[in-house]
Amino acid sequence: FSRQYSLAALKYASRHKNVRLIIAPRGELMPSALQRKKLIKSLFLWCVKGMMTKNTEFHVTSDEERAALKKHFGKHRVWKIKNLPSKISNDKKNFSKDVGSVSIAMIGRIHPIKNIDYAIDLMNDVTGDVTLDIYGPEEDKKYVERCKEMAASLPSNIKVNFKGIVEHDAVGDTLKKYHVFLSPTQSENYGHSIIEGLLCGVPAIISNNTPWHGLESDLAGYDIDLGNRDLFVKALQSFVDMDEDTYCKWSACASSYITSRLAVQETVEKYVEMLVKK
Repeated sequence: FSRQYSLAALKYASRHKNVRLIIAPRGELMPSALQRKKLIKSLFLWCVKGMMTKNTEFHVTSDEERAALKKHFGKHRVWKIKNLPSKISNDKKNFSKDVGSVSIAMIGRIHPIKNIDYAIDLMNDVTGDVTLDIYGPEEDKKYVERCKEMAASLPSNIKVNFKGIVEHDAVGDTLKKYHVFLSPTQSENYGHSIIEGLLCGVPAIISNNTPWHGLESDLAGYDIDLGNRDLFVKALQSFVDMDEDTYCKWSACASSYITSRLAVQETVEKYVEMLVKK
């Protein structure tokens, strides 16, 4: 939904019929994303459809994103290829885990779609010493203020810190300082920070609105329906109560889980196929 980029590219392609245009919506067509500024987005989509040529194609990263896209642009070719993860240093996460305490990181936009307020509210029912550090740009000022007010009213055993923006190159090293990555997001087409955390050996507690499922069975974390708040609390509490030996097992499994699913070389080959298609 960018006049500066999307419409400019579409305008150029409509004037040069031999040009292939590949549009990557990056989750912007997911139902939860379309609910915000619904009228403006509907008008924008109508405009986009009118400018498309037969050489317009799409790139998505998950089956869920493909299904959402097909509702609006069913006749165009769709490439489903995973994103490529950022390179993470090989230094292993190495610090202690005491029973009764846990450090949690959240990284992403401080925006309603990321459910920061939901995450903070969960902390009301977690016992033990908990530190929750929230990283990301403050996009919605009113929402940020509400989240900070909620954080200030939490029990004294919970410490919530708004840490501001973390530079992209520093995300991996930042996540290695924490026991758990938390993301009860309403929608995520990929989840770079989730992946970077898992690669660093940080188990994830996330909503089931991402492409990453089956975490618990692989001891990599939990993917939970947002309607089941009690399960989120239970998952968080399990990491608070976890001893170091058990945590080290989950940490190793988190890294193994994501490494086995990324298939980086295969993904690179698929991008080459898409971009150099004759």
